[in-house]
Amino acid sequence: IAGETQQISNDIPFVFCDTIKSPYPHDVGLNVALLGNKLICNTKTVFEEILKYAKQKNLQILDTKQGYTKCNLCLLNENAVITEDKGLSSLLKNYQIDVLTIHSGYVGLSDKHYGFIGGAGARLSDNEIYFSGNISSHPDYGDITQFLYKYGFTAIYNKNRPLKDFGGFIAID
Repeated sequence: IAGETQQISNDIPFVFCDTIKSPYPHDVGLNVALLGNKLICNTKTVFEEILKYAKQKNLQILDTKQGYTKCNLCLLNENAVITEDKGLSSLLKNYQIDVLTIHSGYVGLSDKHYGFIGGAGARLSDNEIYFSGNISSHPDYGDITQFLYKYGFTAIYNKNRPLKDFGGFIAID
């Protein structure tokens, strides 16, 4: 199913996978979120190598029914997230994570009914969250900006583009 975990450098482990493909659940083997020492994922769909590695590193594994875990989470920090998913919201609140739960259906996604806020937003820096389009068009925009402000963030976005799930990204530098 998935390749072995390999150590490529002293501090970066890699899991090589060659079976990510559509349809669900074959496309979510790497769809996990890391909040501090908590790995959030659907343990039935995530690659076994990731679970083994998490256990080796003594990460607390939080099991959710949501296969598109990371897609559904806009991560601010290890204690604060934004999501449309009520199941993830409930789970994370049980672990003292501050969760802003917003309405679903307002993020576009090609060939799907709608996308997710985690796929439309990402942390750029210690004080900026990037959104792929006009977050001010979202019905929960006021709550979103207040939540961001609470944690010292501002929203960076293009008002001329629709809010769209682009799959997410990780800022490396």
